[in-house]
Amino acid sequence: MWPSALEIDERPAPVPDDEAPEIETPELTHWNGRGGFGPQGHEYVIVLNGDEETPLPWSNVLANPRFGSVVTAAGPSYTWSENSRENRLTAFANDPVTEATGEAIYLRDDQTGATWGATPGPMRRRPESGRWLVRHGAGVTRYVHREHGIRHELAIFVHARSR
Repeated sequence: MWPSALEIDERPAPVPDDEAPEIETPELTHWNGRGGFGPQGHEYVIVLNGDEETPLPWSNVLANPRFGSVVTAAGPSYTWSENSRENRLTAFANDPVTEATGEAIYLRDDQTGATWGATPGPMRRRPESGRWLVRHGAGVTRYVHREHGIRHELAIFVHARSR
């Protein structure tokens, strides 16, 4: 008997990752085993290989007088308007030990159906998950990763001036 249309998975078979090199770690100063300062000293670079984590949440506060967000090495934590305590726009865990993120961005390869996070935190990582670079700078945090042959970079920022 032939399968019905509902039983047929029309997605192509997963394509194995290509043999492209891992995300390069820039030359860093004051290396502590998980991160260090970039060559110009304008950003702090966190390197997470596979399922590695920072010992505690390493965060960056991005804010101007009217709007702000807290991001960590795992990803965006929470966002507010005007007052970080009274006007939270997203959930806030208020736990200094865990790195629960209240916000997430997911990526999906429509050809293979593979799904992963645009930041290290929202989905479980494995030892073979590859390298993440998290770059905390003044007013911006960038997440760089390569998954399923796709290199991606996400920049989260808050404009320095409010209107």
